[in-house]
Amino acid sequence: MTSDLNPSQQACQDADLLSQSISYKILISLKGTISIFAVIIFVLHFSIKRKMFIHHANTLVIYRFVCLFTVLIPLHNIFLYTFELFRLSLPTTDPCTRLWWTPLLVYIRSANAVFALGFSSAFIILCIERFICICRIYNYEDTQKPHLVATFLMFMTTTFSVGFYYLYTSSVDWSRGLALTTVRTPGNGYILQIVAIYQTTSEMLGALFFLFIRSWSLRFRKRIRNFAMDKRKNVSSLPANFALTVKFQIEETLRMTSVFLPIVVSQCLLRILQTTSSTIVNMNWPLPGVVIQMILLESYSVLIIQPLITGLLLMRGSQQLDFFCSKANQVNVVVSVNENQDDYFGRLKNMFENGAPKMNN
Repeated sequence: MTSDLNPSQQACQDADLLSQSISYKILISLKGTISIFAVIIFVLHFSIKRKMFIHHANTLVIYRFVCLFTVLIPLHNIFLYTFELFRLSLPTTDPCTRLWWTPLLVYIRSANAVFALGFSSAFIILCIERFICICRIYNYEDTQKPHLVATFLMFMTTTFSVGFYYLYTSSVDWSRGLALTTVRTPGNGYILQIVAIYQTTSEMLGALFFLFIRSWSLRFRKRIRNFAMDKRKNVSSLPANFALTVKFQIEETLRMTSVFLPIVVSQCLLRILQTTSSTIVNMNWPLPGVVIQMILLESYSVLIIQPLITGLLLMRGSQQLDFFCSKANQVNVVVSVNENQDDYFGRLKNMFENGAPKMNN
């Protein structure tokens, strides 16, 4: 049956219907709670002493960007869902007062896209950085350009974000308020779906590339250990410090992939699930009933749990979860930044050739 209401009146009615849905309020409250836990996990990650130390400046910059964007995502969600609950709970007789101011919602949603794209871009840059490390394995230790890495990462994030903003707002009606926390329309739904498929494909390729880097590093480490036991091999004829820097970068790469590979894989799986679900919903958009629309949209947005997963995996990779177990396991294996470099490389060489303890995967 065709509604006789104009678009503005329909939006007011939709906002009123949404404000009466207990199921929707419970759902967004749950998602807001997940985001709060994600922030708490990162506070613990920054507070508890880490047993994994990132030595190379390029990798350290990327790690900091990953943490920055991962924290900003749940903070954004907390603000969004708090404001959403507030507007739907306003004691008012005029349902039009519950409408979103369109520019505010667009900027909030765009900010979330910027943080998500920054998160993905950081892992793309990490893949590139470790690949360059592989290609220049014999002298990469002397090639530290953190400012260049940070600049390239910001440029990549900004470029993707600007492109997404113009696609996202291509058919937004700025003249009236919005009842829903989305600017998806029949006009831009197809474009947003193409963007989601592109992101999914990129993250799948990224996960495969991480697996390749880890596999290559494991094989290279095995070769070095075999060469160390065979004096007739070429590596034994290399200068001691030169061969040791190669070993150091291999261990650094393995340490990074052991920490970040589970994060990349979980991100990829969640992205596949969300993209598949959104494709099904988009094929039937608009759905009957504003409440059903929003419950489905919020239900398939499973990437909201990624910051929580990322925080837990970073704590696990840094062996910070031992803090909650027993003090017997809290052995500090972090090398002091003031330690003499020759002494450190000597200890690393002995540990490497004797078989370094493996990190939990």
